[in-house]
Amino acid sequence: RINDVQKQYGKFMLQCSMEVKPGYITGLIGPNGAGKTTVFKAVLGLLRIDGGTIEIGGKDNRILTNREKAEMGVVLSDSGFSEYLSVKEIIRIMENMYPYFHEERFLEQCEQFCIPLNKKVKAFSTGMKAKLKLLLAMSHEAKFLLLDEPTAGLDVAAREEMLDILREYMEKGEKRAILISSHISGDLEGLCDDL
Repeated sequence: RINDVQKQYGKFMLQCSMEVKPGYITGLIGPNGAGKTTVFKAVLGLLRIDGGTIEIGGKDNRILTNREKAEMGVVLSDSGFSEYLSVKEIIRIMENMYPYFHEERFLEQCEQFCIPLNKKVKAFSTGMKAKLKLLLAMSHEAKFLLLDEPTAGLDVAAREEMLDILREYMEKGEKRAILISSHISGDLEGLCDDL
């Protein structure tokens, strides 16, 4: 729940209130520069807000435990693992970061979506990188996915494939929720319960 969150950068002023309900996929739609990424970074505590409050699971986002943070899966457009790592090397990191990382399921999904395990991420196509980020975000029993422009730069077929992955994720748990942003409203119209 985002209650009257405010953040100002020079002439840009964000004011936002919204709620992501359990069992819902909530879409945050707006043009580039509207503040979607700022909302995500505020929810994750990556920037200090100027006013308002943010709660995750009824708890102030500034005092979440590491275990509670591990229940979130995140895809930010400007973040990810070093591109000089292979997927096999990333798996070792994930095992140490997340107590509920499911290597077997993750490997099955990598095979399903043709993600090579030994190749360095820098050699991946844009679509492969996007799929990898999404699969990693869902690989550790995350109950809440925060996905900032996860389909940006993808062709129509790759975007549809990613949206199918999200539908499957939601079918496997009634308490799960997704907050997803896009500047392409058509991507989210058939996916989201709430916009």
